[in-house]
Amino acid sequence: MAREETVKAIFKALDLLEYLGTAKVEMGCLEIARNLKIPSSTIYRLLNTLEIRGYVKQNKKTEGYSLGPKVLDLQDAIAKNTDLKNIAYPYMAKLAELSRESCNLGVLDGKEILHIQRVESPEVLRANIRSFRLPAHTTAIGMVLMAHSSKAELAKLLQEPLQPSTQYTITDKEKLCRKLEEIRIQKFAVDNEEGFIGVRSIAVPIHNHLGQVIAGLSLLGPTERLTPEKLIICKKLLISTADDISKDI
Repeated sequence: MAREETVKAIFKALDLLEYLGTAKVEMGCLEIARNLKIPSSTIYRLLNTLEIRGYVKQNKKTEGYSLGPKVLDLQDAIAKNTDLKNIAYPYMAKLAELSRESCNLGVLDGKEILHIQRVESPEVLRANIRSFRLPAHTTAIGMVLMAHSSKAELAKLLQEPLQPSTQYTITDKEKLCRKLEEIRIQKFAVDNEEGFIGVRSIAVPIHNHLGQVIAGLSLLGPTERLTPEKLIICKKLLISTADDISKDI
């Protein structure tokens, strides 16, 4: 299919989804085609493809179509990544000021951690982590979220070999699983130079109103400043802050 034809097909699919989004009742294939002024054969192919992917569902009794559950997943993801970071920001700013360390808020995106909010340490010497995406198994936030994933989700995350970021990265899957079990029980994770040499971090989970873990909150800093003694203090601050954010969601 030529590029121009591909773009036209995408526009038609989007027109179809937007139309179903405004419809108050289920719509049949011919009715959709007539209202959108698109050939019914094209509409049928689009509906079939979108139904396979979960963006459209068909009522087998009436043969009418409506938006599918995948659209709700996208809506939830958008809400999570926008509302959550806005809610969390003032708490994170206070946490960074109290701890004097950088604060990150992250969610799982495939096999990576996506940092959706960040507040830098007020100190001159800080952990300058420029990337907003990092392999999940190399970060404290990633390990917290992996520890609270279902068995099926975790198996998917561990399908491929684990690549090292430093000589301290855990690449043995059995060893990582044992660590994740400890994290799940103790409810916090520590990354001890597993992602970056000279950087240590500690993370705790954030829950939604149903008690489900939806994100991770971390403090990270230079290993020379974020000592084991300071980690104890940071853990208390993190737990308190994560509780406040969870209540505010």
